[in-house]
Amino acid sequence: MNLQCDLFLREKSTNYLIEIGLPASLQGFRFLREAVLEVVKNPKLKKGVTKHLYPIIAEKFGYSAQVVERAMRHAIEVASKRGNFSALGKYFSCQFNDDAFHPCITEIVSLLAERLTLDLNEFVMKSV
Repeated sequence: MNLQCDLFLREKSTNYLIEIGLPASLQGFRFLREAVLEVVKNPKLKKGVTKHLYPIIAEKFGYSAQVVERAMRHAIEVASKRGNFSALGKYFSCQFNDDAFHPCITEIVSLLAERLTLDLNEFVMKSV
């Protein structure tokens, strides 16, 4: 992937995470963004979140996989209390009730990675 695509993906993923209410000040925000970007690059990582994805993120940031997982969970918990998970419905043709929907890490990462993959394909087609 070239630098232009990387920057596009980073910006879009940041915007999506902020839109659903994840505070950018939390460490879990950075970990979630990186997890989404890793899954866009390698979709097989969705199947091995605990064994493969968390350790990749942990190594990048210099933490343990357990710290990465906990920080991501915490960010999602904060977002579920103050966030706007219904914003996900704009991108995924489904409805989320803010009170009832408490997504897990894999759901957030998978949904956003799928959305970013579509966005990237559209971006690349416009660039050609």
